[in-house]
Amino acid sequence: MSEEQPFQNLPDVTPEDIEDFNASLKDSLEQFQKTGDLTFLVGLKPLGTPPEAVQAAVALGGQLVRQGFLDKAFQYFAGLVELDPLNYEIYRWLAHIQHLQKNYIGAYENYMRAMTLNPVDPVTQIALGECMLMIDDVPTNGMFRIEEGIALAGKDPKYAVYVTRGEQLIVAAKERVDEMAKAAAAPAEKEKK
Repeated sequence: MSEEQPFQNLPDVTPEDIEDFNASLKDSLEQFQKTGDLTFLVGLKPLGTPPEAVQAAVALGGQLVRQGFLDKAFQYFAGLVELDPLNYEIYRWLAHIQHLQKNYIGAYENYMRAMTLNPVDPVTQIALGECMLMIDDVPTNGMFRIEEGIALAGKDPKYAVYVTRGEQLIVAAKERVDEMAKAAAAPAEKEKK
């Protein structure tokens, strides 16, 4: 008996199907922006949705974030998890929203989910490192994650803004480590005098 492979029985999807889906999703997103109603997600087929359509949905959700509708965007991306629970970008967007809202613990958890699904994504690594700097008393943990992200990005220009941010964070974290070392050494210096 042969094992059934995941996704092997999905229907063929034509470019027209994707266009129709994207148009429907865009209309639904506009309705969602107006009303906050997520019922349109019920009609979408979890894990049967073409990857191109999920990517289009992720891009539309990103527009919500850029427009400042963070709470609605979070609901939207939480609904998209049902469509594609293995899409690291969805978790990265959820984390990004939480990060913007200064919910660093929630952001950390979603960045970790994204990193688990795609451990070589430099954006996730750098953002996770920044989040770790915000919640961890030991800056070296976050610094390590940021350095990993910078290394993964290499010289790829599409990551330049993230690398620059990561480098700024490393400098600030090193200053924090130095301050912590001076503060720890201060009592010992007083005893010597």
